Amino acid sequence: MKSIIVSMFAAAGLMAAGSVLAADVPAVAKKYDCITCHDVDKKKIGPSWMEISKFYNGKSEKTPSGRTVQEATGGEAADLFLEEKISKGGHGNWGNQPMLANDNVYHQQSPVKQADIKELVHYILDLAK
Repeated sequence: MKSIIVSMFAAAGLMAAGSVLAADVPAVAKKYDCITCHDVDKKKIGPSWMEISKFYNGKSEKTPSGRTVQEATGGEAADLFLEEKISKGGHGNWGNQPMLANDNVYHQQSPVKQADIKELVHYILDLAK
């Protein structure tokens, strides 16, 4: 009986923890529909934000495609690299699935979108600190 009660509390705790992570997704990620391809802690079409955060914070050595941080960023600071990747899109660091551009219409970037992208990058990088 005691083990059943303990198990129920453990399960409730895990469910609450998962919903806290989901609730913490910034509004900007929902606004631009980033959550279609990315999740906080599990792979979807693209890598999880936690996986990205761990990699760019030096807590994992290589991406699934075998690239190091130096190879992935070309030596650029992680936050600036990610802002550009989200803005212009690209592929190769996490596999063959392309990252679609989010702010590169006719090579004109929107100051509002750039501020939103910067907010999202800081959120992602702070996950694994």
